[in-house]
Amino acid sequence: GVAIATAVSFGIIGPVSLYLAMRPIGRAWKQVAQVLVKPVLLSLAATFAAAVVAEHLPRMPFHHLVRAIVAMVVGGGLYVIAARQFMPQTWNELARRLGDAVQQRASRRSTFPVPPST
Repeated sequence: GVAIATAVSFGIIGPVSLYLAMRPIGRAWKQVAQVLVKPVLLSLAATFAAAVVAEHLPRMPFHHLVRAIVAMVVGGGLYVIAARQFMPQTWNELARRLGDAVQQRASRRSTFPVPPST
């Protein structure tokens, strides 16, 4: 019950918030749909596939924990593969930003003064 209510509320709040953010620059619901359709469809497909795999696992100790881990790994892996394939512009932007963040972190580490050795 609570999970369904949460999913429905986020399914409403997310697009409405995006619309309200895009409206001042002249964007309409059509652009909101263009932004959201691919990620939502890919996540639904990846989640469905992960649920099918997790559902067919045999009973074992810590069954629910194993199912959750398998679902996260399978679903996350499939989504990453699908995102790279079907949303290359978004994928490349994410890769660039992650690379920039790693570079910034590495440059911050090298700027700390090193105490002189005695």
